[in-house]
Amino acid sequence: MHGALLALLLVSAPPTVGYVVSIETKTWEPIDLKDVERFLNAAATVPIASSGALKLAPSTFGELKNSDYTLLIQGRFIEEAEKFSVYLTFGPGKRSDLPSLHVSNTASIGQRPRTEMQRLMEELAAGAAKRLFAVLEPLLHDVQASAAPAPVGAAPLPWDWGTIEIPDVKKPTALVAKLLDVRHKDYERLTAMREIAGHAFDQPVARQALELCMLRDPLPEARQRCAEALEPVARNRSETQRLFLYAMRNEFDANVLKAENKIAGSFVGLARKETLETWLELVSSDATPADAADDVAQLLAKEGEVPNLDLAVARCLQQESLAWGKKHACAQWLLGHVPEARRKAVVWRYLESIGVGTAGDSLTFDEITDHLYRGRDRMDAKAAELFLTLAERHAAWTVRKKAIALAGNNPKPTREFALRLLALVRDPDMSGWAVRAISEVGGRDPEIKQVLLAGLKKTAAEWHCVLCGHRGEPDREIADAIKRLEYRKN
Repeated sequence: MHGALLALLLVSAPPTVGYVVSIETKTWEPIDLKDVERFLNAAATVPIASSGALKLAPSTFGELKNSDYTLLIQGRFIEEAEKFSVYLTFGPGKRSDLPSLHVSNTASIGQRPRTEMQRLMEELAAGAAKRLFAVLEPLLHDVQASAAPAPVGAAPLPWDWGTIEIPDVKKPTALVAKLLDVRHKDYERLTAMREIAGHAFDQPVARQALELCMLRDPLPEARQRCAEALEPVARNRSETQRLFLYAMRNEFDANVLKAENKIAGSFVGLARKETLETWLELVSSDATPADAADDVAQLLAKEGEVPNLDLAVARCLQQESLAWGKKHACAQWLLGHVPEARRKAVVWRYLESIGVGTAGDSLTFDEITDHLYRGRDRMDAKAAELFLTLAERHAAWTVRKKAIALAGNNPKPTREFALRLLALVRDPDMSGWAVRAISEVGGRDPEIKQVLLAGLKKTAAEWHCVLCGHRGEPDREIADAIKRLEYRKN
């Protein structure tokens, strides 16, 4: 009895999460960093630990991976803007059955008493922790119940950028005024920009003018050149980095975005987290140009499995944009970096929704099914039924034949499944493909084989395809399938 009870307790024991708290700053330190670590520790861990689903344990960077999962609690002082950001990153340790996730909160804390600063930072940490656990809790429940991961929806990514303050040039010089006034000719403004660029480091007005140009100039070439002129400043200045990433998230020109991506790729520290999150937001956004989405997807692919990847790929595939290349880019470059055990959950909602026949559907479908099933015997009955549903859907004409070929791998076909396959034999577009799927399915279960044989014989006696034409010879194929099933031993 004791042994059974102990086993039950061991099974139900919550997994351990090793965590580390760290703070990043350059020059601004309104509160001692050790004090900040202490109250962020309390504020961020309580919302997660209080559920009892996870056991949090303080750790060091060197020992983090000894726990089941890991949690990084990081703070960042943004000097000139007098803001503070909190970043929470949940990831694998000894176990990798949950996706990596990260969230962030940012708020202004400057020009306030110390107690008010502390309160705001604690609220940021607690809010981020609650948002993280809201995403994590259902995933954790599936793992603990040994259930297949639930399909991932198209919810917004759980990242809060905080308020972005657009620069305000109050006393512009003549050159700055010329750059920002779009009534001047383009070549005059670009000439002014080149002269201003050399002063971005030591003159705030010059830097602010370039930032405004990068954010708002109607000329793509000007936005790109201003971004490139800001590159040296953006390497070190936190607020310029945040403006840079904000510009990327709102850019609609693929060439400008490509140049900005190259620069943002050099950001380090916590700014690197923000860059990765910006790229994830770009690939999952309806507004991102298709060419730029492909470029961003390739950049992310070099990073491997990054936090929030599952959520971003699912959102990308479910977006309403008709630019099919964006979905294809996510399937081609990113889906393979989602661990195999979670891929089906990431793509399920997209597969359910395929309906408008386009070449893009076919290419994206190929990428997805290659990642799920090529070279692997991992088809399950539920997935086979989904593929059969696609084969039945006339609007999904570009993937119907591929879908029914996959459905034929159903390891546990039911009588209802067999009858649905038989119905497709009388579809002129699908007849031959349905017969081949029946030949596969019929060899797995003696009872199902008899259902299929009876159905094929009835079809052969009652139906002749007068519309098939170049689509094949269904009468001969049906007769051949009957012979194969009759001679096959289960």
